[in-house]
Amino acid sequence: MPQSEKPEPELPGRFITPIAFGTILQPLNSSMIAVALVGIRARLVRRAGLVLVGITSAAAPFAPNIAALVVCRVLIGIGTAAQYPCGVAMIRRAADQLRSRPGNALAALAICSQVTAALGPSLGGLLVGGFGWAGVFWINVPLALIGGAVIMRWGPADPPARGGGRMKALAQVDPIGMLLFAVSITALMFWLLSLAATPEWWWLGVAAPAAALTVWWGLRARDPFLDMRLLARRGLSFTYGRTIVTAKVESEMGRPWVRFRSS
Repeated sequence: MPQSEKPEPELPGRFITPIAFGTILQPLNSSMIAVALVGIRARLVRRAGLVLVGITSAAAPFAPNIAALVVCRVLIGIGTAAQYPCGVAMIRRAADQLRSRPGNALAALAICSQVTAALGPSLGGLLVGGFGWAGVFWINVPLALIGGAVIMRWGPADPPARGGGRMKALAQVDPIGMLLFAVSITALMFWLLSLAATPEWWWLGVAAPAAALTVWWGLRARDPFLDMRLLARRGLSFTYGRTIVTAKVESEMGRPWVRFRSS
């Protein structure tokens, strides 16, 4: 590299910290909720997700029946699901504006996601033991309040609205890819669940061709729901593999507590 060219600077910490904080909610809730079962993309979107998480988490312990509790959990999932993709979009936009490399920020998101997923069973067990199953919902209220305050104080500003943005986004939706993926993953899950009793192999017969069609469509569609070409990137494939390993470790950590509570 010529000496006259200087390397691009890393993104400043004031952008990374508020974005990384919001991403801990989704993996934390995904792993904590397993312990409680024994007892029972823009900054505006990100803030709306945090508000949804906070309000729904505060209401969940007072759910009159299991159906209402399931609805609350679904709404919490929607709110937490908004955090990670919005965080990545904000990092990408900030990197473009500041002409910086986003590597350190993306690494911070990955660390927050993996560490909190592994921490979830232990924290969930502590909360359930001290406050009952409602504890895994109540913990979200202060986290959502802190996350909202941090992102409003230090988060990057929203970009100016552009005409036709929503229509352009709708035009990029891939309903065929979404349908194929939903069919393949649903059939696969039903087949795996059937292994506990009598295996229902016909589910696998549905999952396999649906998965093959998902891959085929992801390689050929202009804006695919799952862009299979991204798997050729070594860094991304490594991240997916690390996520799978972490999820396995997290599930194994949760099992002893569940067995103990069940006995």
